[in-house]
Amino acid sequence: MSEKKQLTVRLPALVVDYLAEKASAENKTMNDVMIEVTEQYMNADQSEKLIREIAVVRERAKGVSGVQPDSVEDIRQLREGER
Repeated sequence: MSEKKQLTVRLPALVVDYLAEKASAENKTMNDVMIEVTEQYMNADQSEKLIREIAVVRERAKGVSGVQPDSVEDIRQLREGER
């Protein structure tokens, strides 16, 4: 089990009410829901960072070798035995 740390957070009443309803509907504790929500946010943030890094690499590759032709039609023809 990973190490856990305690954190006290003040949230708007509307947010607390939402979390309480969600926890109750899913038969979970509010702590469980907060962990899930936080992990989802963290994963989304990491995904966005990775997408930005990929865009940088693509631009570098484009600068080195130019724009590559679209290979979709070639692959389709190979799959259908036209080549």
